[in-house]
Amino acid sequence: MLNRTAALCLACGVLVGYLVAGPSVRAQNVPPGALVSVFGGDYVELQFERGTFPSENVWTMRCRVSEVEGTWVKCGTGGFGVERTQKWVNLAYVIQVTKLER
Repeated sequence: MLNRTAALCLACGVLVGYLVAGPSVRAQNVPPGALVSVFGGDYVELQFERGTFPSENVWTMRCRVSEVEGTWVKCGTGGFGVERTQKWVNLAYVIQVTKLER
């Protein structure tokens, strides 16, 4: 008799757990050209196709994201002892975005 009661309690526990659980996870509908996974404060490395960045010898750039507007990212270098200029980078020219650890 104890085994039947334990099996019934287990089945009820599983059913209650299923009913209490939240909604299933769904993918976001991302509009084309939008960069959703990069937010202000993130440290990223942007990789460009050779010859598309204003300087011919540069094809990667590390920066701290200040703002994101459409396909543009306001990028500052951040940190101490470095130049504190900020510039807007068009993500249409970026071929890979790598999120870095803080």
